[in-house]
Amino acid sequence: MEINRKKALIYGGLLLNYYLLPLLMIDTGSGMFILLLLMPALTLVLSYGYGRNFGFKPVYSVLVAILFLPTIWIHYNESAMIYLFINGILSLLGQALGKFGGRRG
Repeated sequence: MEINRKKALIYGGLLLNYYLLPLLMIDTGSGMFILLLLMPALTLVLSYGYGRNFGFKPVYSVLVAILFLPTIWIHYNESAMIYLFINGILSLLGQALGKFGGRRG
């Protein structure tokens, strides 16, 4: 079984986004910036890349949500459960933009 480098980079980016980026939250301001702006933007960009390279696959968005799920108890609390849905929706949007939004060269 051959590992696709592009998929590995995208999944690795998601893991870094969800598991290592929260470690940079040192105060409320940085936490708000990271959780409300930076992490969703990275999810959107990585999902765009996925859609551009592999097409629109809704199961990818489910995987994005599943990857985020453990971080709720590692870095946050149950009030962060809404970000599961936000990340899933942003993932769907990014894939759609990647698949249908741009011209392929």
